[in-house]
Amino acid sequence: MNIIKLAKENEERLIKYRRHFHRYPELTGKEYETLKFIKQELEKYSVEYVEIENGGILVTIDSGKIGKTVLLRADIDALPIEECQFNDSGIKKPCISENKGVAHMCGHDCHTAMLLVALQILNQHKDKFSGKIFGFFERGEESGENIYYCLKYFEENNVEYDNCFGIHVGSIVEQELGNIIVRTGEYYAGMIVFDITIHGKGGHGSRPDLCNNPIDVFVDVVSALRDIEIDKKELFSYSTCVVDCGSKCNIIANTLKFEGSIRFFKEEVADYFVSEFKKILQEKSEKYDCTFTEHFKINTYPVINDELCCEIGRNAFSKLGFNIDEGQPKMGSESFAYLQMKSDGLYVNLITSNAKKGITAQTHNHKFDVDEDVLYQGVCCHIGYALEFLNGNYQTNRKQLNTKALFEKIGINI
Repeated sequence: MNIIKLAKENEERLIKYRRHFHRYPELTGKEYETLKFIKQELEKYSVEYVEIENGGILVTIDSGKIGKTVLLRADIDALPIEECQFNDSGIKKPCISENKGVAHMCGHDCHTAMLLVALQILNQHKDKFSGKIFGFFERGEESGENIYYCLKYFEENNVEYDNCFGIHVGSIVEQELGNIIVRTGEYYAGMIVFDITIHGKGGHGSRPDLCNNPIDVFVDVVSALRDIEIDKKELFSYSTCVVDCGSKCNIIANTLKFEGSIRFFKEEVADYFVSEFKKILQEKSEKYDCTFTEHFKINTYPVINDELCCEIGRNAFSKLGFNIDEGQPKMGSESFAYLQMKSDGLYVNLITSNAKKGITAQTHNHKFDVDEDVLYQGVCCHIGYALEFLNGNYQTNRKQLNTKALFEKIGINI
């Protein structure tokens, strides 16, 4: 099976798919037209699927022969960003979002298109492998919450797999275009989100002495957080990304709300930081005669790539002639980690940045773009990884996931 030849033969459709998804992006939980289009294109190629309510689409390609099972995954939702029609160098992009205030600035349009074409090809070549392939189009990755519906569906319907695989396009300017990043061990960080409201006593801006200004608490808290001691060898970060307070220059507000996230690879490090965070909130609120309400929630866990799965990936991608690099751990987060709770798995990056074309903006930036010339490689990686695993003498591990216990731990009720 000449994987590259097949991918190149379908490249025109791949780009067409990617641009369709890019022009018509949909936010987390609202991916209705995206789902409709995916189902339409699966049906054109007689690919079997089921729709998971609130979760996404699960494709099944059964060879009819006894063997292992691999799950290939792509995320489909977009971000609340107004896209710039130009890239970092002022070069006009080949297509931009037509949905105001919504854009695929994290490459999910590419992920969806690459997996869609890969599954269409695999469905036409069931004689080339033994076992079964699941294709999973995940809703709501940006919130990290729709995956819970999928995990529940998997448990209730005995959806089991021996290995899982996913690709994220990447803008890493120090990497060569088309490189595949295969990193063993810690790769994407886990994430805790926080939502905090400080309750003070508002009043006239001319009489701060009669008020309890929540901004005073916030300033002290943000300053004190920097003094929490975390071992420099630990991969860890936090950021405050939303602050909402006040309405006019001469009114001291009653409340201040701020939100952000904590990124971690070791749960005990995150737990320590959250504990210290809460102590600081208590101390600073009391200092200014204010109170607070807080909510800390685990959004997702770290992506940890299994050593054997990395070997499978390197073997598959080397056979395709692609350049492979180890790369570095990333502080971004990925709900793919939840799929790895059910089996060993591998998550990789395909480098789609190209400085020669001005394509250097990072994800979640309004100038983000990809070099479409290498997207066929993503199709190849999905197919290559699946065939290498299913046809090779590799034994990875299925894992027992207790979804009830997991949901209780992270506060999910579905």
